[in-house]
Amino acid sequence: MARWHGRFDRKTYDQSIELLRKAINKTKLGIREKNEALNRLNRVRSI
Repeated sequence: MARWHGRFDRKTYDQSIELLRKAINKTKLGIREKNEALNRLNRVRSI
């Protein structure tokens, strides 16, 4: 994550989260595993 004077670059952060979301959806995991991974990602995003 890019930082600038102690603050996160929100645009870069959001782009990184979106990239991870897309990667999770492309995996060969089951629906339950994908949902669990996406839920964990959403918890990180809300911080």
